[in-house]
Formats: sequence, C-alpha cells, structure tokens
Amino acid sequence: MQHGFEGISYLGRIRISITGDEERIYFRVEDNGIGMTPSQVEQFTYRTAPLARYDNTPEYGERRSIGVRNVADRVRLRYGSPYGLMICSRPGYGTIIQVTIPKRKGGGEHEIEGVVG
Repeated sequence: MQHGFEGISYLGRIRISITGDEERIYFRVEDNGIGMTPSQVEQFTYRTAPLARYDNTPEYGERRSIGVRNVADRVRLRYGSPYGLMICSRPGYGTIIQVTIPKRKGGGEHEIEGVVG
C-alpha cells in the first residue's frame, strides 16, 4: 500500500472483496494507485528458482516482494497448482491482487503433511 499510493495527487482507494463459485473462494484486493509495469509484476510471480538468483538491488533485493511470494508459495504448497495468487496491474491505473483457494473443507488433495497453515 505504501508504494502504490506514493506520489499520487488524487484520493487513493482500496477495495477488498470475497466471492466464490462452486469450487473456489476468491479474495481480491484492488487499488487505484500508481500501478506497475509488466517487469515489476514479474518480480512478484511464483518462482521455482531460489531467491539467490536475484541480486540485492532495490528492484530485485531480498526484501522486495518476499511477503507476496511467501503467500503465493504457501497457498500452492497447501492446495496445489490450480490455486494461488494472481496479480494484474497497469501503470497509472492501479493493481489487482487475487488469492484463490478451494471451497471444500479440509484443504486440497495436494496438502503436504507437516506444513502448518
């Protein structure tokens, strides 16, 4: 939130919604902040490569986007690859982040024993 509204001259807005269908629940956070370029969004996408691959610059540093990746990793580990986190953004228009989880009780079929949720 801090970076999404930094330097804007208009009223920042955040909208949080929870919806669902027969099989899934969708948690969505939308803002009308500064938005991100495709390369900035890519920094947040789910990665299988270790973080050490990225240098420690402000754009790719170890603290940048680690919370978002942590959430994405935890959702995918617990529920499997059909679930997780999606980010859509456009400079000057804002960002949408959506987390998708299964609706059924008891976790997904891909749940790993010993993982604390």
